[in-house]
Amino acid sequence: MADQGRPGDLIVIQYQKPIPQKRGSAMKIKYTRISKFKNYVELELYLFEKCGGCYRTYPGGADYPVISYTKYNDGDNVHELRTEPWLDFAASVHQILINRIQA
Repeated sequence: MADQGRPGDLIVIQYQKPIPQKRGSAMKIKYTRISKFKNYVELELYLFEKCGGCYRTYPGGADYPVISYTKYNDGDNVHELRTEPWLDFAASVHQILINRIQA
């Protein structure tokens, strides 16, 4: 098996592009973040293409232009995450992941 990386490393394990011109078409990025405490931490990001300033509204009235929702698997349970810190985290790694995928 290939090198699994070090704690904190991000490894893209699945990538699915949106369908061009299809409304609501999602970009799905699934990757693991190596954890010191678990075998892996898995995040699934569903990112929607911007279409003329299209936004999806979240609880609390916050609007996020790209990230639809995030699922987090800590090795034991799957959690749906809609809180701002996790969305910020997802947004912060999004461009890094895209750059790696396109390289």
